Amino acid sequence: MIPKSNGKMRPLTIASPRDKIVQEVIRMILEVIFEPTFSSSSHGFRPNRSCHTALRQVKTQFGAASYYLEGDISKCFDSFNHLVLMKIIEGKVKDRQFTALIWKALRAGYFEFHQVQNSIVGTPQGSVLSPLLANIYLDALDVFMERRREEYNQGKVAKISPEYKALDYQQSKASKRGDASEALRFLKLKQLIPSRIHADPNFRRMYYVRYADDWIVSIRGPRADVVQLLNDVKDFLKERLKLDLSLEKTKITDPTTEPALFLGTEITISNHIYSTKGKHGQPLRVPSQIRLLAPMHRIYKKLSAAGLMNITSGRGIPRFL
Repeated sequence: MIPKSNGKMRPLTIASPRDKIVQEVIRMILEVIFEPTFSSSSHGFRPNRSCHTALRQVKTQFGAASYYLEGDISKCFDSFNHLVLMKIIEGKVKDRQFTALIWKALRAGYFEFHQVQNSIVGTPQGSVLSPLLANIYLDALDVFMERRREEYNQGKVAKISPEYKALDYQQSKASKRGDASEALRFLKLKQLIPSRIHADPNFRRMYYVRYADDWIVSIRGPRADVVQLLNDVKDFLKERLKLDLSLEKTKITDPTTEPALFLGTEITISNHIYSTKGKHGQPLRVPSQIRLLAPMHRIYKKLSAAGLMNITSGRGIPRFL
């Protein structure tokens, strides 16, 4: 039993060497069959994919969001329904001797401190096969989110802000009559405001990234849409995959005021900053942009627990050999 950050314990199963060999062969066969069908938004435990590729997708797609939806599945690996999982596998694998072997592996049970435990649901964490089975099981969630994204996205580009359009018109007029200083003044005023309407009702976007049982959604639209999506995902997981969302870790955040936490990284969107001064003392507008930051408070807490830092003073505690 391994302690978690919230004080609870997580079971880690260690298979025998003979079981690991059989599981690895099963994994190799299933990976050839299922890997080409997985979504491009899935990054956990896949060839040439990692936490870095997941965060790179977040960096490139999540910059213009109104809200983030952080999702986490409660006791994911411990809650997989064996019948649902086997139905998914048997939909593509016709060899019943092979699928029967997978079924036996799922139902074999395990020893916990010299007591035999039956495997009714879930896959053992620490198993060679578990990560791939998790991706096979949760691929239905990826397909569901992809369909919702296609239904939700609307419009090609957001409308230009009326204020920005008026300043652009004034700059054009000044340029035509040869008044360079006046044109420059309107140009600088344009640089102080966003060019597009952020809350354009005719322009909506949704993006989704998943790593194992952790997933995050970016939505450019009203909060009501995010709440509706959360309820839809909750119902889909319960009805289709027999899983529950973790109420502790699933939440809606405004990235301009509160960072979202995904894969140990704080994701936030900076506000427009007007305090920066230009050459002649005028304020300069720094465009809003997505930021991926280290969760320093969590790092400080771990260093303090290890006796390497004093949180109160913010200073390190030297260790001498």
